[in-house]
Amino acid sequence: MNAYEIGWKQSFGSTLLFNAAVFYYDYTDLQAPVFIANPSGGPGQTVFANLEEVRSTGLELETTWRPFDNFTLRLAYAYLNPEIQKACCLVDNADQLAQSPEANRDPPGRPIGVAGQITGFGQSLAGDRVPQSPEHKVNVNGTYAWQFSPGELLLSATYSWRDKTYTALFNRSYYLAPAYDQLDLRATWTAANDRYSIVAFVRNALDELGYDGSTSTRQSLEFTQNFIDPSATMGNLVTTQYLNPPRTYGLELQYRFGGK
Repeated sequence: MNAYEIGWKQSFGSTLLFNAAVFYYDYTDLQAPVFIANPSGGPGQTVFANLEEVRSTGLELETTWRPFDNFTLRLAYAYLNPEIQKACCLVDNADQLAQSPEANRDPPGRPIGVAGQITGFGQSLAGDRVPQSPEHKVNVNGTYAWQFSPGELLLSATYSWRDKTYTALFNRSYYLAPAYDQLDLRATWTAANDRYSIVAFVRNALDELGYDGSTSTRQSLEFTQNFIDPSATMGNLVTTQYLNPPRTYGLELQYRFGGK
């Protein structure tokens, strides 16, 4: 792997701090999990495939601003572009025959097999993104602290937004998890002797619908030794989407032995 990183840090007085970093990674034979279907209809298996060449570029920006006492505002932004340059002949479990309009069959007509049995047509991944790598992410956090003789009350609000992302090596619409945002609220009371804290929180305060992932498989697909026939059935596509938790309330009591 070849890696290049450049970072920059700048403070503007005691109230504003700015960090920036850019990076470039060049991976050779990056390992990634791929699900392989069983042509006999039994359980499939997950194997690790070597992605011959992957290039990743990115940018990270962070700002911390303290405009007045007791209040702090933090902003973070990340850009990521991990693109597969060269990786060939992997079978998409949701499109074993490579018949989807999104398929990238390469080379044409070449079947792939496991243990002497054909499992489908291999596809090229060139130009696809590495899974679970949203292009943009934004995080904003604000905190305000009140100091009292018995202790400290800290209020915090965090807003985060994540861009859409693919959850499988194959960049297909049925593997796409949409973009979503979320607001979290938190209040923490800490005793002056730091012996205990009481935390009340609300996660996903606006009860937004967020997709953590998406997986797809084909049902009722007959494997044969001749997949060249373009009229062969593709089977029924079954997609499962994983949702983030809805609005959640919580209360925590933290006790530290050996405090002040």
